[in-house]
Amino acid sequence: MVEGNTVVNMFAEVPIVKYWEIWVNQDITAFAVLVVLSILIAFLLGFKQGSPLS
Repeated sequence: MVEGNTVVNMFAEVPIVKYWEIWVNQDITAFAVLVVLSILIAFLLGFKQGSPLS
């Protein structure tokens, strides 16, 4: 359990894992975060018009 907790603490510093923890604890908050992230990603992709994804 100690090693597992250490790994969890290490990955807890990763933004995606923090988002996962929020999603597990509060679905509504996670949904709002997902919407905001989606808007930011769409804005960045639109801002970089030279991107192959566009």
